[in-house]
Amino acid sequence: MKTLTVLMSTYNGEKYIEQQLESVANNVSDDLDIKVLVRDDGSTDGTIQKINSLTSKLPLEVKVITGHNVGVQKSFLDLIDKAPITDYYAFCDQDDFWADDKAITIISKMNDYNFKPCVCISNYNIVDKNLNVTFEKNYKQPLDYSVLKILMANNIPGCIMVFNWELMKLLKENSPKNVPMHDVYVLLMACLFGEIIHVPKILFSYRIHGNNAVGVQKKHLSIKHIIKQQKKIMRRTSDESAATLARYCLSLYKNRLSVEKIKELEIVANSDSKLKYKLKLLRQNEIYVNSIRTNLLLVERVLLGKK
Repeated sequence: MKTLTVLMSTYNGEKYIEQQLESVANNVSDDLDIKVLVRDDGSTDGTIQKINSLTSKLPLEVKVITGHNVGVQKSFLDLIDKAPITDYYAFCDQDDFWADDKAITIISKMNDYNFKPCVCISNYNIVDKNLNVTFEKNYKQPLDYSVLKILMANNIPGCIMVFNWELMKLLKENSPKNVPMHDVYVLLMACLFGEIIHVPKILFSYRIHGNNAVGVQKKHLSIKHIIKQQKKIMRRTSDESAATLARYCLSLYKNRLSVEKIKELEIVANSDSKLKYKLKLLRQNEIYVNSIRTNLLLVERVLLGKK
């Protein structure tokens, strides 16, 4: 029997947490045992009480860790640090919804990669608060994710990732205190040392309801939204930047990496302080996406040293 630990960070999530945990529980089978490790990030509603009331009703072992409000990045890093040894791991948001065959389908795909660090993703639906589908996200085959693309233009959310113990060992070895996002960190380590693979099937629903901590939101060009984005850019600290994460990886792993990956990391690592590297980074086509607004924000962040 395979074992999977679901890593879930919660914050004031009482409205949808029951539905999410039930969808995870529906993935339990004779071939797969699932544990859930929850870190509550200082909820002030009934999230913890709701989880505790469900534990005896679901075929899951659920453990809850409570902590101060540190934000989603640090909350998931704490979960990585405290995660037990199992065959596989999955990040999980409090308000989304798993297909009944999500876990076993992805794990079956990963069977050939168990001796190297590996993360597997699937396609997913974006849904409204009532789980009505508003958009389908289908990743192009084959996946092509370089160091530069992951650090500068990642579009893979953590909640669709499943990864193995070999990758978790790497994450636990030298866990940084700050990262741009936990999903960027996991993908980067898989890119540097292992594989990023894909199941071309929709196995997950990403719920958009207006109170999401992070993730896909409706993009618009209102003055209010633009001002909000500018404030967010200026508040970003250097210890949460892609450049800091790149320097961190170079300091620890440079002698274990290919020349190509070292060059990519060095471009990003120097892009927050040296104009030469800012311009070099902005000439890399792979960091851009099909959105003028997103690309303009990226250019601004690079030039300001805030990416």
